[in-house]
Amino acid sequence: MNKSLPLAVTLSAIFAPSAQANLEINLLHAFTSANGARNGSAEIVAYTPDQYTVLSTMSGSSGTGVQVLSLGSTGTLSERGLITFDTVFGGVADISGASSTAADPLGRGFGAVSLIPKANGTTVGKLGFFDYRDGSLGALATLDVGYHPDSIRFSADGSRLFVANEGEFTSGGNTDAPGSISIIDLSGIQSLSDFASLTSAHVKTFDFQSHHLADGLTLDGLRFNDLTATELYRHVEPEFISELDGRLYVSLQENNAIGVFDLASEKWVDLHKLGTIAQVVDASDRDGGAFINDKVAGLPMPDTIATFSSAGIKFVVTANEGDFRVDDNDRIRVKDLPAGSVDSATEAELNAIYGNYKADSALGRLRISKIDGDTDGDGKIETLTMTGTRSFSIWDAETGQLVSDSGSFETKLLELDPTLHNITGGDPSTRDARSADKGPEPEGLALGEINGRRYAFIGMERQNGLLAYDITNPEKMEFAGYINSLADGLISPESLLFIQAAFNPTGKDLLIAGYELNGGGIGVYSVVQPVPVPAALPLMASALVGVFGMSRRKKMLG
Repeated sequence: MNKSLPLAVTLSAIFAPSAQANLEINLLHAFTSANGARNGSAEIVAYTPDQYTVLSTMSGSSGTGVQVLSLGSTGTLSERGLITFDTVFGGVADISGASSTAADPLGRGFGAVSLIPKANGTTVGKLGFFDYRDGSLGALATLDVGYHPDSIRFSADGSRLFVANEGEFTSGGNTDAPGSISIIDLSGIQSLSDFASLTSAHVKTFDFQSHHLADGLTLDGLRFNDLTATELYRHVEPEFISELDGRLYVSLQENNAIGVFDLASEKWVDLHKLGTIAQVVDASDRDGGAFINDKVAGLPMPDTIATFSSAGIKFVVTANEGDFRVDDNDRIRVKDLPAGSVDSATEAELNAIYGNYKADSALGRLRISKIDGDTDGDGKIETLTMTGTRSFSIWDAETGQLVSDSGSFETKLLELDPTLHNITGGDPSTRDARSADKGPEPEGLALGEINGRRYAFIGMERQNGLLAYDITNPEKMEFAGYINSLADGLISPESLLFIQAAFNPTGKDLLIAGYELNGGGIGVYSVVQPVPVPAALPLMASALVGVFGMSRRKKMLG
């Protein structure tokens, strides 16, 4: 049989346009409690190329603070020191945990960690600075910030440090501590000795009271999870910060919005309400398996966000985790909705689809918001609304309009890893357990560029996987890669970092993930983009010559 390829087919394979090849994501090192990760560490990670340093938050038996690690040339991590802040609020019993960490981008040798007190509703949080080169020096300084500091990041130029103070719901009403952002002026820090002069005068905190809002901006129309409050600014909850072109973009998770803060005017200048996105999901954990066929509206309610510019347009990328109140008093299962609380036309439409939409095998088990979905203000729910969209989204940063959405990750994850559908806590025996409650739960997010293409990496807190999407064209995102390190003891990814090859000792593009469960751990991954078509032409042309030669030789021999 002549197995040589037809010329037209061969040329088509070389020159025809093709979809961008998938990324190859490979685990280089699983840093877990078995090989050096401290108990309660690794939920949030940070990195600086200065001494190839990885910082990892720590809240466990080794204390509360930061584990300082060195990144080796093969991607391995090893401990270099511990920085603890156990008594920063008075005594060991007074501290709740370390929520975030960041490394100075200018290589001045210091890092920062946000610290939460047990009395987080009445006592402000603190920011601790430390020397990551010499952990024996301990704290360089501590500063008061806002209530319940959640995430921190340095400005791109290193002159400031930004803190998202969540002000998490405690008692409700008009007694809750307000959410805010804090900005620390670090322009005077040239060396570690300068921390002696850092005081509260270098900290500014901006909550959502009217004097911090730009003219004409109000909190009207924002989602609030406490309907008894009249002092609404106490119930705005910042979660994560990204900086772009003189503005801060802040996820207001429980409020289902993105706040925009202008650094020049020091005012909140916009509040982008994110509305709902309809998704096709698996809404039941009692339907006998992975059946992704229920269309439900979801509130994005993003956790981690990132920003970028492309062709002169600014974009915000969001991991749409979703969240209920800490006391879960704003959630309810569909089957537990009181009689008469759902619009009759909505019920008729749903029953026409399901027979009995409140059955466990239909929508009955799905946890939805009991304070959302009344679209006409008549006191009845017209739209059943879940928290989170089980997806990630790209938004126009100027207008707040949705540019593109991945759709529920469930379909893709089921295709990639059918045994790990909507599991909880990394346990495969619970493969359908999360279907009724936020599904795989996208939380961690990082952006990276490889060979001129931009990628988004998203971590599934419950399903455990890491997904990559090509977002070079923000209007048409494409799946690009996946890995799940459950078998390596890395469970529940919480934070992600992308580090270009030029800035780490491995010579490879890296993805670093901080994992929350199983005592905490860190995954170090290489990210490889297969050779694009133009670069492969010489190889393919050589192969083509070989094919022609073989065909000609067979004819001569015949």
